Amino acid sequence: MMRKYCSYFGHTLGIAHNFAASENGRASVMDYPHPLITLENGQISLENAYDKSIGDWDKYVVAYGYKDFGTATDEASALINLVTQAKQTGFLYKSDPDAGRAQRPSSDGHLWDNGKSPIDEFIRISEVREFALQRFGINSLPVGADLSSLEERLVPIYYSHRYQLDALVKQVSGLEYTYEQKELNTQAKGSAFVNGDSQRRAVELVVESASADYLSINPKLAKLITPKAYGSNRNRESINGRMGIAFDPISAGEAASAYAIDNLLEPVRLNRLAYQHQLDSKIPSVKYVVNHVFEKLVKSRSSDVLNQRIKHVVLSVYFDALKADELSPEVKLAMQSELLSYQNWLAKKDRSAQGKVLLKYIEHYWKTNEWLGSFTIKQMPPGSPI
Repeated sequence: MMRKYCSYFGHTLGIAHNFAASENGRASVMDYPHPLITLENGQISLENAYDKSIGDWDKYVVAYGYKDFGTATDEASALINLVTQAKQTGFLYKSDPDAGRAQRPSSDGHLWDNGKSPIDEFIRISEVREFALQRFGINSLPVGADLSSLEERLVPIYYSHRYQLDALVKQVSGLEYTYEQKELNTQAKGSAFVNGDSQRRAVELVVESASADYLSINPKLAKLITPKAYGSNRNRESINGRMGIAFDPISAGEAASAYAIDNLLEPVRLNRLAYQHQLDSKIPSVKYVVNHVFEKLVKSRSSDVLNQRIKHVVLSVYFDALKADELSPEVKLAMQSELLSYQNWLAKKDRSAQGKVLLKYIEHYWKTNEWLGSFTIKQMPPGSPI
């Protein structure tokens, strides 16, 4: 609560959010960092969940706005010196327009994230998530609690990667830039593309986070979560399922998988990526991204229910992207080219009844521009408190 109070007090002083401060070691109370959850000696630790004081960025902006330099000091020069020192310190700054949505191009400045590297932090938080899920169960409840309430306790753990995923996916076609102004006798930096290796790794991790391996829930745990006890009800923190009043571990994965792939295949992101790849061949192409998605998530002959659901989720998201007005014609052709490859794969490699139906769906799409497999995808429970 102290951090929240400090943040609101900062607003009364006219200080804007700085959502990049978490990448400078949580340098500001004007950021929304995720609680820093760590593994210490084989246990989950919340010891350093939040900083306990204002940060160096806060001290800088307060000094810039309110410091009294006295009559003997040229205030304009002193302010320029403050800005120069802040730049030399390496402070990053991104506010609401750049950070509010995962579709934004800024490679830094994200909500509810941690760490200097979005890639490294996503790997770390995924390890913490897996550790917590493996130990989640009956001992996660106090004596006297309904087993059915395990579902709402599971939600923040199961979806704990969702915010760092936003930071991760912004590396794909991401831009490195500052709020730069023209300066006398100084070469402007402008913007730069996130390097190709980082973009490629981000693609791999986003797709991995949408997979059944990442999203499966242990059947033993699922059996523990009973329908709601008499007198209790499902609420906004419950998982949106397709199994009536029974706990639905498959739809839990559906929602998370769709969130990841929908953000990855955001048309404006793919448009930027196509342009960047043209200028720098080390940056992954649209062809690489969509091929990776199909290879890892769609070209599956597994009878596992979650694998099957994820396949249909990805296809539904894919065809929604193809219909988007913002999608550029050259990117649309690249995506349709991958669809042709998948059609050929189905004809040669998947002789199952589902494979035959999907072939019919694709043939229908080429004739009518309509995907018969589209469906309303379940959403994750709301998570962001603001």
